[in-house]
Amino acid sequence: NPWDLPALRTVRERRLYDAGMWTTELERLETLLAEGLGEDAAAEALEASEARFLLALGPGEAVAMQEVARRLGRDPTTATRFADRVERRGLVERRAGSSDRRQRMARLTPEGSARRARLLERRETRARQLVDRVLEQTGLGEGQIGWFLSALVAGLEPAP
Repeated sequence: NPWDLPALRTVRERRLYDAGMWTTELERLETLLAEGLGEDAAAEALEASEARFLLALGPGEAVAMQEVARRLGRDPTTATRFADRVERRGLVERRAGSSDRRQRMARLTPEGSARRARLLERRETRARQLVDRVLEQTGLGEGQIGWFLSALVAGLEPAP
């Protein structure tokens, strides 16, 4: 068990050790989540970046490309490259904004909406399996796991 602590002499050593373990575990979690998205995307004949783009748009929602970039955590140029790819595949359409013709709006096509729905189904199944394994391994309740996950996400988000 990596969380079994070695004999540490000072509080500072303990904090450094804990920080290192948290970092390692969070990096592993990030890798596993990315691999899961890659598998889900591949099942839809998509690249992970294309799947992320589809997931950033809601069904029937026209979203400004600046907002899509923000949702993806990418710069607008990168988001535009992703949009170009999914648009060529007929999964997204882009049009000029109604109030500002310079603004480009992205919207899922019917095929893009269908693939997004299947991606969400796969992700929900994967999440349910993960929660079931955590419940089994830890003996914690679903509410405890949900609370911890919410607190972890809130701690990772930038302060307002």
